[in-house]
Amino acid sequence: MQKLILLLLLGISLFSASEKISAREVIHKGIMANYYAGKDRVSIGYIRVEDKQGNILRERRYTQLRYVEGNGDEERDQKLYVYFSEPTDMRGTAYLVHKHVGGVDNRWLRLEKLDLIKRIADTDKRTSFAGTDVFYEDLSGRHLDDDTHELVDETKNYWVIKSTPVKDTGSDLASHKAWIHKKTFLVAKRLCYNHEGKVYRRFKALKVANIKSEDGVNYPTVYEAIVEDLRTGTKTFMKGDKIKYNVGLKPELFTQRALEIPPIEVIQGFN
Repeated sequence: MQKLILLLLLGISLFSASEKISAREVIHKGIMANYYAGKDRVSIGYIRVEDKQGNILRERRYTQLRYVEGNGDEERDQKLYVYFSEPTDMRGTAYLVHKHVGGVDNRWLRLEKLDLIKRIADTDKRTSFAGTDVFYEDLSGRHLDDDTHELVDETKNYWVIKSTPVKDTGSDLASHKAWIHKKTFLVAKRLCYNHEGKVYRRFKALKVANIKSEDGVNYPTVYEAIVEDLRTGTKTFMKGDKIKYNVGLKPELFTQRALEIPPIEVIQGFN
């Protein structure tokens, strides 16, 4: 009887250990939930930047198109295109990303007022995007193997993962900590730490909803969020007014030609 009880206890112990998820797997699932939901995605939204007194510094309206290559439950190459329609002096400004798994991502920005296409160097990916507290890298996300990952805390609803860059980022980022929801794997909060161990940047998801795709699949989605720069006191609010998944975007849309001649018919078709 004692041997039987011992075997049962060992079985329970082994089962529990096998069910325990690693920090790397949590981050992997988080990347898939936040950046790879659906075959493609269209997001029409609004950005507002405020100073530390709450005064509005600038506002933007945009359309974001995303296309994911191939299928599967792993990181894959993807393409991202952002077009600004407001304010008037930014209309026509566009941003294009070709994300390459295992390689260096390509980023281009078209400045409409200057009639200039600028390539964003990899060393500049952690700089301000369109005058906001959002970084270029935030839009397409970091790669799983850009960091090492460690589970530092766990609550009823969240895993808290500390991620440390494998290579020097050439920026203030020394590490970042994410609160990842256990059911949806969406990032509820992220803190970025500098080399002195101080938090200098903060992201927080404000509103989440299940959005049903064109083919009937529900995707948990953050549609309202805030990014804060604790050094300057500025805050950037982001809200997706309309988000659609699996609408049938074509990869041919995501070329440098789309920077020079924006696909206005496609963009207006979703407004």
